[in-house]
Amino acid sequence: MFRSYTINKGLFLTALFTAVLLFACAPAPRTPVSQLDTPEHHVFTGMKLLDEEKYADAQREFELALGIDKKFSKAWTGLGLVKTGTADYKDAEDFIEKGEKYAKTDDEKLFSHVGKIRYLSQSKSEKKWLALCKDEFDDAVKIDPKHAAAYYFMGMAYKQAYDFNAAGQMFTRVLELKTDYVGKADAEWNFIQKVQRAMPGTATGKQIALVEKITRADAAALFMEELKIDVLYKKRTPKTYDTAFKDPEKAAQKAKAIKLTAKDIADHPLKVDIEGILEHGGR
Repeated sequence: MFRSYTINKGLFLTALFTAVLLFACAPAPRTPVSQLDTPEHHVFTGMKLLDEEKYADAQREFELALGIDKKFSKAWTGLGLVKTGTADYKDAEDFIEKGEKYAKTDDEKLFSHVGKIRYLSQSKSEKKWLALCKDEFDDAVKIDPKHAAAYYFMGMAYKQAYDFNAAGQMFTRVLELKTDYVGKADAEWNFIQKVQRAMPGTATGKQIALVEKITRADAAALFMEELKIDVLYKKRTPKTYDTAFKDPEKAAQKAKAIKLTAKDIADHPLKVDIEGILEHGGR
């Protein structure tokens, strides 16, 4: 019994010594150098830089915030959004979770919920990412039914899911609130109206509708799937039958020549669509 007590006491002293050593070696919080050198101000600046896609500069601001307060929830969420913007989704998830963990006030919780909507809708790391976004949105508006950021980024999530009706409703709500994200919501609402008027009926059409610039290969895929160019061409072209004799060797050479016109797309993922357009006279 005594020997067991001695061992336990020894383990306790070892653990205590280790904890003291770790505490002593941990970096001390950075001392602010001015009245604006605060976690709140650095996060504010970091979010502005994030919106401008200046990810390295934004990351520096969030890290400066954490240097003063390592448990500042918004700074961790901000870092998660930086990593989301650079497609580093593994680190993004870790930082977003830390932001949620340290969120104590309603303001911090709102920031965390919106951050998770942004992360989930961009990374699509979860199979049911849209449903998870809805859960975060519901939690956010329970805290503040007039939180414009929640409506705006839920609208962006619906847009990514090609649910343009729901997206439009979210952007409309932002415009009604007349607080934050009004300019961006207005631009998105006008864009959604144009997409709905175009009424893309296929998955490819909806995907390309969200792209600002498309390649000729994308256009070929769109024409083949959305407009069914090959079907229209066959319907409008009268069938003719050439019964004249053809030299087999010359026919083979002609077919080979046609194939060579698209030799630069031999390994292109949309090769079939491009060849379909070329076959029906596209240039």
